[in-house]
Amino acid sequence: MKISIPASVYVFDYYRLFLQLCVIAATGFVIYSMLFGLTW
Repeated sequence: MKISIPASVYVFDYYRLFLQLCVIAATGFVIYSMLFGLTW
């Protein structure tokens, strides 16, 4: 038995994944800039 999943679920899942990647990238950038701010 195959259950069809709506496309909106996939879109929401990818959107949430994209948001997580953005948050991780922003956090990494802030830490990176803070470390360089301390070393320079």
